[in-house]
This record gives sequence, C-alpha cells and structure tokens, in this order.
Amino acid sequence: MDQNAMIEAWRKASSPGAMHERLEPLIGTWDTQTRVWFGPGDPIVTKTRVTKEWALGGRFVLQDYAGEETSMGRFFGMGLLGYNNISKRYQSVWMDTMSTAMLIQTGDWVGEALTLVGDQHESISLGIVRVRSVTRIVSDDRHTFENFVTGPDGKEMRTLEVVHSRV
Repeated sequence: MDQNAMIEAWRKASSPGAMHERLEPLIGTWDTQTRVWFGPGDPIVTKTRVTKEWALGGRFVLQDYAGEETSMGRFFGMGLLGYNNISKRYQSVWMDTMSTAMLIQTGDWVGEALTLVGDQHESISLGIVRVRSVTRIVSDDRHTFENFVTGPDGKEMRTLEVVHSRV
C-alpha cells in the first residue's frame, strides 16, 4: 500500500461517522433524578446536573456529573463514550467519587437501547462484578441510563437509574 492509500485508510478509520451521530441526542445540559439501590428496599434518590459535550472533534461524548450533597458525600463523575470504527463497537470509560476504579465497557445498540457491558471492581465486597449499562433515548429532551449488576448467584439486579431532562 502506498503512502497516500495508507493516509486515506487512516483518515477513514479515525473520522467520526454515522455511528457517532447516533449519540447526538445526548449532547446538552441535563438535570437528573438518580435512584441508587444497594440491595432490596427503597433507593437513595438524588439530583445531579450533567453536561455532555462532544470532545476531540465529535469522536467522544464527554460527560461531567456534579451531584448534590448526600449522606455519602457530594457525588462527582466523568466519563467518555464513543464509537470505535475499527472494532465496530461502542466503548465507554467511567470514573466517579464513589470508587477509585474505572469502569470500562463495550457494546452496541440493541433495538433502541445502547447496551454496554464490562467488569467493575466493586467497593463493598472488593470483588469484581459484571455491569450492564443501558441508555435509552426517549426524546430530544429526555433519556435514561440504568446499571444492572450480576451477583454471585448469576442474577442481575438494577443498581442505578438516572433520568435525564434537558435544561
């Protein structure tokens, strides 16, 4: 392959495209209602302000969460979400003040939901758990995000629900 062909192949593989554009409805400033379950029973409910913006020329969605003060402290989180043209999969990395570990996930659209899966170092048992994250774009002004954790018994439990409403 000559140099011009190599440059063109690189340009095609590194440029945002239609799969990146599917993430456009997530861009904006959002107020959220977050429900967190640590087990059976009622969830902890908090509110968060979230900014999601394009980063690196439309290649990634940069997510910046700033929550209210709770009994567990004030919550902050950040993440990146994008589409890898080479692997043909969506990829995500997430970090927040409730852990020192990064959650790295990969996945695809399953119907109308972006479904990502990865393993996370869990802060309570200090083990590794499987996490499935599901994002549903309800409208231009609303989307939801849920996390499901697979327990030692192989059963999945919803641990997080975040409802985003455009500001």
